[in-house]
Amino acid sequence: MSAETSDARTRCAKILFGLTTLERFALKAVSNAEPTAARFPLLAKFEALGLVEHDGERIVLTDDGLLVLRLDEYATAARTG
Repeated sequence: MSAETSDARTRCAKILFGLTTLERFALKAVSNAEPTAARFPLLAKFEALGLVEHDGERIVLTDDGLLVLRLDEYATAARTG
């Protein structure tokens, strides 16, 4: 694993642990193209954290946003498995 990948993973893990359950569900809704499930203040927070962007047509997850969701899924699987 490169240092850049490790840094991104560390940064995204810190972001994940700072999100509430409601915020994690809202981030997942954005990934499913359901941004209306996330209220405007949450979308603004996600944008400030670099997790979402507007691609000209819709709100989508950035690479960091996708990594946060993958880390969340991994953590959930580890807790239940």
